[in-house]
Amino acid sequence: MSQPPTQATRPHERLIREESLRRREVLEALAEQGDEKAVETLVAGLRDASPGVQQAAMNGLVRIGGRRVATRLIQMLREPPAVRNSAIEVLEGIAGDVLESVLPHLGSPDPNVRKFIVDIVGKQDDPRAVAHVMPLLSDPDANVRAAAAETLGHLRAAEAVPRLIGLLQDTEWVAVSAISALAEIGEPASLLPLIKAMEKGGDPVQCAAIDAMARLDHEGRSVPVLMRLVESSNPELRATLIKTLVTITDRVDSDVWATRDTTTWLALLSEALRDSDPGSRMAAITALGRLRDGRGTQLILNACRGWANPSEEAIGRAVSALASIGDAPRLIGAVRPDETDMTLGTVLIRALGTMRCADAAPALAAVRLGSPHWELRKLAVQALAMIGTDEAMRAVHQAVGDSTGYVRAEAVRILAETGRLTDLRSLLDMLTVERYADVREDIIAALATVSSQDIGMSAVALLDHPRPEVRSSAAQLIGRMALPEGLQPLLVAMNDPEWSVRRAAAEALGRYDDPRACEALEIAMSDDHEQVRLAAVMGLSQSDRPEGRTAIIGLGLRDPDVWVRYRSIERLGSRRAAEAVAALTKIAADAREPDFLRRAAEEALVQIGRGSGAGESPC
Repeated sequence: MSQPPTQATRPHERLIREESLRRREVLEALAEQGDEKAVETLVAGLRDASPGVQQAAMNGLVRIGGRRVATRLIQMLREPPAVRNSAIEVLEGIAGDVLESVLPHLGSPDPNVRKFIVDIVGKQDDPRAVAHVMPLLSDPDANVRAAAAETLGHLRAAEAVPRLIGLLQDTEWVAVSAISALAEIGEPASLLPLIKAMEKGGDPVQCAAIDAMARLDHEGRSVPVLMRLVESSNPELRATLIKTLVTITDRVDSDVWATRDTTTWLALLSEALRDSDPGSRMAAITALGRLRDGRGTQLILNACRGWANPSEEAIGRAVSALASIGDAPRLIGAVRPDETDMTLGTVLIRALGTMRCADAAPALAAVRLGSPHWELRKLAVQALAMIGTDEAMRAVHQAVGDSTGYVRAEAVRILAETGRLTDLRSLLDMLTVERYADVREDIIAALATVSSQDIGMSAVALLDHPRPEVRSSAAQLIGRMALPEGLQPLLVAMNDPEWSVRRAAAEALGRYDDPRACEALEIAMSDDHEQVRLAAVMGLSQSDRPEGRTAIIGLGLRDPDVWVRYRSIERLGSRRAAEAVAALTKIAADAREPDFLRRAAEEALVQIGRGSGAGESPC
C-alpha cells in the first residue's frame, strides 16, 4: 500500500523544480551569447524532459536564427517525433530569413526530410520557393507529392496548374491535395478538369472537388453536374453537394431551380435538413426557398422549431427562404400570440414583414397585443411598419401604449420616420400621457430630428400644460429644435414654479445664440435649486459671450453646491477661459476645498495654459 508524501520527500521534489529553473536560466543566458557552443547547448535543450526548458531552448534558437541554426536543426528532422516537432517549429520561425540554406535540403535522400522541408517552406509565403518545390510534384514518394501540391497552392503558384491537374489521376490522397491547391490558386483553367473529377472520382476526390467548386465556379458551369449528382450520388455526399450548389447559385443568375422535379428535391432537402453540419442545414433551407414550392414552408418551420441560440445568419436565411416561397396563408396560420418558441416566432414575424403581406396585419397586431414576450411584440411592430397599410399603421400607433418601454420606443422611432403630420402629432400627444422619462426622451429625440415647424409650435403650446413633466418635455423639444419662435416662451418658462421645468428651459436656452438667452441664464445662476444653476452653467459655457464667462467665474465658482462648482471649473478649463486663471489658482491652493475640486482646478489651469498665447479664448 503506497504511503502519502512525507516531509522527507518534499525537499527532493523542490530540488528538481529548482534545477529545472536553473536550466532554463542557463539557456536564456546562452541565447544572449549566440556562439557555436551556445547553439549546441540549446539544441540539446530540445531533448530536455522539462517542457519549460524545451520552450526556453526553442525561444533561444529562434532568437539566434541564421544559417548555422537552420543547418543544425535540419539534421534533427530524423529524431523522434517530440524532438523533431520542436525543431520543425523553430525552422518555421527562422526559415524565411535563411531560405537559401533550407531549399537545398528538398533534395534529401530521406523522403520524410523532403516532406518536412516542403511543409516548412510552404509556410514562408516566399515565391522564390516555387521553382524548387515544382519538381517534387514528380517525387517517387506520395506524401512528398501531396505536400508539394499543398505548398504550391499556399504559394498561389499559377505556373503549377498544369502539373497539378496531372495529379488528379494520382493516388487518392495526392489527388485530394492537388484539388485543394487548385482551389487556392483559383485558375479558371482548372475548372473543367475538376468538374470531371467531381463526376468520376472516388468519394474523397469527389468531396474535395465539390468543395473546390464553391471557390472556383463563378459562372455556374458546374451547376448541371452538381444537380445530377445531388439526385444520383452517394447520400453521404449529398449535403456537401447542396451546400456547394447553393453557394454557386447565390452568385450567378440561374433558373436551374425552376427546372427541377420539386417532389424529388423536397425529399432530398428534407433529408439534408437533418444533416449534422449546420452549414448543410442552412444550405437546404436556402434551396427550399429557391424551389418556391409551398410544401417547403412547413419543412422550414419544422427545422426552425426548437433551434437553440441560432445565429442571425441562420434566422435571416430562414426568413429569406420563407419570403421567397411566399406561402402567406400558411405563415399567417402558424402565428400564435402565445408562441413560446422564440426562434419560430421571430422567423414567422420577420418573414411576414419581409413579404409586406397586408393580410398578416391582424395576426401581427394580435401578437403585439397578446404576446408575453416583449421581443416578439417589438418584432411585430417592425413587421407592421414594413407592411405599412392603414390597418398596420393603426397597430403601430397602438404600440405607443405598450407595457414595455422597448416596444414603445420602437413604435416612436417608426412613427417619427414616416414624417407624416398625423403620426408626428400622435407622438406629441403621447408626451402628455407617457409615464416613463426614457420613452419621453425617445419621443423628444425623434421629433427633434424631424424639425417640423407645426410640431414646434404645438410644443410651445405645451409649455402651459398643467403637468410639469409635460412642460419640461416641451422645453427640451423646443431647445432640440432651436425653434426661433420658442425663445420668448422659454424665457417665460424660466419663472416656472417647478424647478424641473426651469432646468429644462435653461438647457434649451443654452442652444440659442441670443443675448436674451444669455441674460436669462445669468439670472438662473442665482436660482434656488442647484439643478437649475447647473443647467445654467452648462448653457452659458456654450456661448461666446464674455458676460457668460463672467457669470460662471463670479457665481459658479462660488456656488454653495459642490457639483455646480465642479462643473464650472471643468467648463472654464475645457473652453480655455484665460480670465478665470486667478480664481482657479485660488481654488487649487485652498486647502479647505475638497481634493477633487482642487485637482479639477489644477487640470483646468493646465488646459488654459496650453491654450494661452493666442489671445483670450471663448468660454
